[in-house]
Amino acid sequence: HNVFLITFPNPSNGDLFIKSNDPIKLIEIKDLSGRVVLQKNPQKTKVHIQTSQLKNSFYFLSCLIEQQWVTR
Repeated sequence: HNVFLITFPNPSNGDLFIKSNDPIKLIEIKDLSGRVVLQKNPQKTKVHIQTSQLKNSFYFLSCLIEQQWVTR
């Protein structure tokens, strides 16, 4: 089963939208050092995250979907 995941906009201007075909069990946003700066447990296929509290930098977004981690 291929996991489908879209994130937009990139770069984010304070709002990040995540869409998947399957419920997203866990979301982690990590900074470049690997520290988790935001964690959510949405259990749904569409997620909206406010990123305005994060400082302007590069981040890795990891989503746990159908028992596999997808990273963007």
